[in-house]
Amino acid sequence: MINYIFLESKVGIKSELIEKIKLLLTKNQKLPEEDYEQFHEMCMDYIQRFCFDENYKLTSDGKILEQMMDKVFDLQEKEDSMRR
Repeated sequence: MINYIFLESKVGIKSELIEKIKLLLTKNQKLPEEDYEQFHEMCMDYIQRFCFDENYKLTSDGKILEQMMDKVFDLQEKEDSMRR
């Protein structure tokens, strides 16, 4: 499950992109490449800056964010593989 409030309030993803993600996930369609790249870059930046503890282990926020990223990535890959 994707926590859209987390994406907007902590990661800083704009509500327009979040709405697009919601819509496309319900339709099992992938994001346009530019939107996916923006989503991925913002998530990775947040993880690198805030989601490792003093022992360089991923925090619970980092794990949650990675799961959300995986869900969007899987959708990207699924649609690409269907085209082949």
